[in-house]
Amino acid sequence: MIIGNKKVVIILSVVLVIAILASGYFYFELTQSQSKISTLNSQVTNLQSQITALQSESSQNNLNVTLTKADIFDAKLHDLLQEHTFLLINTIRRSLDSSASYNASLVALQNNINEVGTLLTPIYGTNAQQLVNLWNNKTAIFISYATAVKNNSPNANATWANASTAYEQSTAVFWASTNNPYPVFDQATMQGVITAHMNDVKAAVDSWNAKDYTSYFNNLEIAYNQMGSYADTIAQGIIQQHPEDFQ
Repeated sequence: MIIGNKKVVIILSVVLVIAILASGYFYFELTQSQSKISTLNSQVTNLQSQITALQSESSQNNLNVTLTKADIFDAKLHDLLQEHTFLLINTIRRSLDSSASYNASLVALQNNINEVGTLLTPIYGTNAQQLVNLWNNKTAIFISYATAVKNNSPNANATWANASTAYEQSTAVFWASTNNPYPVFDQATMQGVITAHMNDVKAAVDSWNAKDYTSYFNNLEIAYNQMGSYADTIAQGIIQQHPEDFQ
C-alpha cells in the first residue's frame, strides 16, 4: 500500500508540474499577446493622431485659399480645352485604325465640346453655340482627313489645308467679333494661335499613321501644352472684357 501510495504521489506530482508548466506557458503567451495588442493599439492611436493633424492642416489651408469666380472659370476652361485636344486626337487616331472604340471616342469628344459651350453660354448667350458649331466642323475636317488617308487619296493634305484655313479664319472671326466692343482678341493673333493648334493636331495624327510612335507622343504633348496656352489666352481675355460676370 505504501508503494502504491508513493506511485500515486509521484504521478500527482508529475501532473502538478506539467500543470504548472502549462500554466506558465499560457501565461507567457497571454502576456505576449497582450503586449502585441497594446503595441498595435498604440500604433493605431498614433496613426489616428496623424490623420487628425493632417485633416486639421488641410482644413486650415482650405480656409486660407479662396478661389474667385475668375480663378474657377480660368481653371475650368483650361482643363476642358486640353481635354478637348486629347479627345480630338484620340478620336482621329481611332478613325484611322477603324477601331471599334471610335464611336465612344466621338461621343466623349462631343460631350466635351458641349461642356465648353455650356461654360461660355452665361457670357456669350446664344453666341456660344457658334463655337460649338465651329468645333464640330473642326472634328468633321479631321475625320474627313483620316478617311482620305485610309483610302490613300492623293488630295488628302490639300483638301485638309483648304478646309483648315477656312475653319481657322471663321474661328478667329468668332473670337474677335463676339468680344466687341472689347478688342482684346485681335483677329490676326487669334488666327495664329488657332493655326498652331490645327497643325499640332495634324502632326500627331500623321505620326500615328506613320507608326512613328515616339514622334506621336511628342506631338501629342506639344498639342496638349499649346492648347493650354490657347485656353489661358482666351480665359484672361474674357475675364478682362466681362468683369461683371466674375464679381
